[in-house]
Amino acid sequence: MATVIDKRTEKQSFGTVEARFSVKGNYVAGVDPASKNLIIHSTGFEVESMFFAYDVPVEVDRALVDSSGHAIAELKKGVSLSVNQLFNNIHEINLLFLHSILFIDGGVVKATTAHFPGDIAVFGKICAPLTIEPKECLMGHSATYQFEVSKDFTGKVEWGVTAIQGSTGGIGRINKETGLYTAPSDGEIHGTFTRVRITATDPASNYRSSGLVTIVRRDITANPVVQVTSATGDEPPQTRTLSANTLGQGVLEWKVVRGTGTIPLKGGPDGKNIYTPGPKDNNIDGTFTIDRIEVKNLATGKIQNAHVLVNHFASELTVTMDMPNSSLPNGKAKFKAVDNRDKEVTAIWKVEEGNGAIDSDGNFTVDPAGPDRYALITARTVDSGGYTDKDGWIIAPVPLVELPDRPIDTYSD
Repeated sequence: MATVIDKRTEKQSFGTVEARFSVKGNYVAGVDPASKNLIIHSTGFEVESMFFAYDVPVEVDRALVDSSGHAIAELKKGVSLSVNQLFNNIHEINLLFLHSILFIDGGVVKATTAHFPGDIAVFGKICAPLTIEPKECLMGHSATYQFEVSKDFTGKVEWGVTAIQGSTGGIGRINKETGLYTAPSDGEIHGTFTRVRITATDPASNYRSSGLVTIVRRDITANPVVQVTSATGDEPPQTRTLSANTLGQGVLEWKVVRGTGTIPLKGGPDGKNIYTPGPKDNNIDGTFTIDRIEVKNLATGKIQNAHVLVNHFASELTVTMDMPNSSLPNGKAKFKAVDNRDKEVTAIWKVEEGNGAIDSDGNFTVDPAGPDRYALITARTVDSGGYTDKDGWIIAPVPLVELPDRPIDTYSD
């Protein structure tokens, strides 16, 4: 309600005047590069004003409209003053407290949004000053890989490589400045693989980020690595399915490099291929042959082999492990050969393919650093002419384990 004076007549008259004002200010926040203080910039105002006069002279109504500009200007000043008071009263955030006391493991808080409905609330995420990329990597022997740190880190790091506890053999090398890592060679890896730790260190803060690298001796996998079939006779061939894959890029080419079996040059899209044994040979020395299948990566030239033992005739020697005279946990086993009358014979022993070595008495020793996880062991006797008289074979798993006897089928007739 308002009282209006008509000065022309100096007569007091009463009426009702209703005024509605709406002022909305748009602001952009920034930081002064020199003082690091918060700066608020006004980008304009949105103003709405409405007057409703009841029972007042026309001249008074016009005067009210003319004076609205002054009222709006005063309102703008009030809005700006309130905004400045709001932002100037914001308390500082102690980054030292955040980074050094709350999170002492080297992590930092990166704010994403801030809200001040009274007290200030800052939302963000806890992250490391730098992160090595990638955190895990699988690669083949002698290969190279370029390691990097997260893009938001602008400093300079020093690179290093160390062995993982329990791993033996070579660790490769890394360029201290660029992060280019070269894996150890095939001969430097003990066993089928080794693991190393790649570390990037920020000299300014001494913060470190590490990644795990697994280096395999075989960056081509062919499975199974050894299996058994029979030579092709009057019956349909007993084919065997193999599969192969490789790290990275490259086309795999298949080939039987020893033996009479066959296999297509290219495998299927799922990496599988079919091996077909060769014909039965009545003139071989012994009862079986061993075919070697080669899988080659045409891009890298690396090769992986698989073997198929092909039975042409029934073996006349049975090869078994002499458990009482074996020490499996120590990687040692005693093998014996018996004929079809269960009589133990003196045989010529040989590890044809796979891991380990065997002496003339059938004492087998595992090679812990060997890449293979099986041993194809043969035993044979010879006649006076030096030709095989009797022979037999066994495929032993590495490491050596004792397998239970096959249960007796009590339901058979």
